Amino acid sequence: SSSSSCSSSSSIARDQITYNSVISACEKARDWQRALSLVEEMSAKRIPRSVITYNAAISACQKAGEWQRALHLLVDEMARDRIAPSIISYNAAISACGGAGEWRAALSIFNKIVEMEHSGSSSRSLTSS
Repeated sequence: SSSSSCSSSSSIARDQITYNSVISACEKARDWQRALSLVEEMSAKRIPRSVITYNAAISACQKAGEWQRALHLLVDEMARDRIAPSIISYNAAISACGGAGEWRAALSIFNKIVEMEHSGSSSRSLTSS
């Protein structure tokens, strides 16, 4: 029936919001391992991940100094899920690299943003923080 498919899609949306909230809580608690395990759990349960999911997970890695994991989320995982990073995604990854002294990686991400700005694929200004 159509009512069951409607309720299942609203329960998926509710599950996504709940997971995103818990991942954000893990970020604030600096528990990057649990944040990443929740991102994986979403995939296993077929709960779609969003840019919000990834931003929270990248920020959790950034706060813990896990710059390589932050980059993996930004470059590999988001691409696999076909999710376009936001300026927040890029800023969190740049901060993760910068905080770990990985200035080359941070500069590489920044250059990617500048390229996107020049190609017109990003409407947001880099100066907004």
